Amino acid sequence: MKHILFVISILIPAFGYSQSQILKTAGIPYTAIAPTYTPSASGSNWAIDTTMLRLYVWTGSAWSLAGERIQTVSGCVLPAYTPGKGQSVFVINGCDSLYYYRAGVWRHVNKSGAAASIDSTTARNTGLTGQGVYSHEANNALNFRRLIAGAGMTLTGADSSITVTNAAPDQTVVLTGAGINAVTGAYPNFTITATEIDGSVTNEIQ
Repeated sequence: MKHILFVISILIPAFGYSQSQILKTAGIPYTAIAPTYTPSASGSNWAIDTTMLRLYVWTGSAWSLAGERIQTVSGCVLPAYTPGKGQSVFVINGCDSLYYYRAGVWRHVNKSGAAASIDSTTARNTGLTGQGVYSHEANNALNFRRLIAGAGMTLTGADSSITVTNAAPDQTVVLTGAGINAVTGAYPNFTITATEIDGSVTNEIQ
């Protein structure tokens, strides 16, 4: 009996001490939109917006987004989607490039990381098709610039590289003198000389 009383005498202070650390026991409410209400004194300081599945914290005067997790995408291109329910505005791809979705555009955050490569099928952020390159604009947006083959040129390649080929390379040019014209010299300098003074080959004494 003495042992039982001794154990109880130890547990009661410990229980009281642990209870003194608990300020609230309210569950986390799930809201239909981002929370705008003021929590009661005994209410939770946390809330989950079920529209976008984002966690909010009450700072004492306003609700603030509690932070975003970083999600991953495969490949070395920027994301092809607009973040929706349960999707983070931060994404890191297979080449360690970190992107942040703001103002309707995925923005390359860590420019020192591996650069976004080329998607030869669809430009991820513009809908353009064909080979091209991504460029960083003044507003830090990563925009796609399509390459178009001009006359006599071809473009080949896939995601990581594009080859520009001259489809009509240099051709051998042969200049042959005829009539009163004589051709001398060699590439790239030729001289064409006309030996007939008045331009007629039929009015001279042969």
